[in-house]
Amino acid sequence: MGTTGTSAPGQERATIHGGVQRCSAASAAAASVVRTPRMEYRENMIDGVRLRPTFNPYVRLTKAKRYVLDNWPSRNWADWNPYSCFVRGSRRRYQIPKDLMPCKDELGEWHPPRLSGRYKADVERQYRLNGLEWVWTKDFYREKMHFQDREPLGPKRWYIREFRQQQVKEAMRKMADLVAEYRQEVRDKQRYNWFERVVHDFAGEQLSSEYLRSRKEPKL
Repeated sequence: MGTTGTSAPGQERATIHGGVQRCSAASAAAASVVRTPRMEYRENMIDGVRLRPTFNPYVRLTKAKRYVLDNWPSRNWADWNPYSCFVRGSRRRYQIPKDLMPCKDELGEWHPPRLSGRYKADVERQYRLNGLEWVWTKDFYREKMHFQDREPLGPKRWYIREFRQQQVKEAMRKMADLVAEYRQEVRDKQRYNWFERVVHDFAGEQLSSEYLRSRKEPKL
């Protein structure tokens, strides 16, 4: 009735009937889903509550498809290599640890790692399952620093005095050696007294060197 109401006066009934048939055919074609629909499936649902897991009803799984979906190379322990690993959901090998680090292309530009954090965790899980340590953590070779031992944030004027006091304390430990070295340096550069000067003049420098101290002028 809605179609007849919107039709132009004088339009033939056969034309109207054919248009209704075409509309019904188009709606039937639109009802079939070729690919995975965007909305969740209404099967096995009551008032928005899903009773059981429902997969795509338009996909018919065969034994070959199930084998590909249920068997991953990342869990094939007979062919597992710690230097070249698969990841979950992929059939491509990744080089460890090369693909865990940023890479540079031929133009010198840096790119993020080929393995994201999710798949890096999957490779780490493979290492753990095979009894190997994951050495590519930040604090593997050194222990984690206590939060009170970290360098404080903000202005650092308040502990500069403490740092200088520690420097003075370290320098005071060598004070005895420094004083002895300074006294020896002052003693060596002193001029000859009257007796030493007379002996040096009469005996000469070569003979008096066994009995007189040798003067050492400090280098400026």
